[in-house]
Amino acid sequence: MKILGLDLSVASTGLAIMDTEGLVPVWGKTIKTKARDGPDFRLASICDEIEGVLLSDKNLRTAAIESAFIHPKNKKGRDIILGLHGAVTVLLFNYHVKSFKVTPRELKKFITGEGGADKEMMMKALGTVYHIECENDDVADAVALCLWLKETMMEEAG
Repeated sequence: MKILGLDLSVASTGLAIMDTEGLVPVWGKTIKTKARDGPDFRLASICDEIEGVLLSDKNLRTAAIESAFIHPKNKKGRDIILGLHGAVTVLLFNYHVKSFKVTPRELKKFITGEGGADKEMMMKALGTVYHIECENDDVADAVALCLWLKETMMEEAG
């Protein structure tokens, strides 16, 4: 079985696919959008890319998503971030992909042992502990999500 990891962001979304049989990611990608394109186009672009992944790999049945974190001062960006999370949740549901959410703090603690870890610490831990090198922190977070879900599924099964 394969797991899809989604580090959702309007500017730079990280995606990764990992087979539950191994620790090596099968695939990773970053979806970048530009603010000048407007919120609706950005959301549609991200959802279209994710839908393309779902259409190209029928073995994806589970996905891990980092829960939306919205800084209290970012009232302007709140709606588009929540819209993205809602749109992707519906997209996954329509393709019969069960989604699991984890908070950023829980994910950081799982990977590094420290809930307040920064992006650099996350990438370093992936390299040191799991021997996985990622092209950027968005893909690294998506890979971390796959690892978290794989571990969560194993705990529930065992």
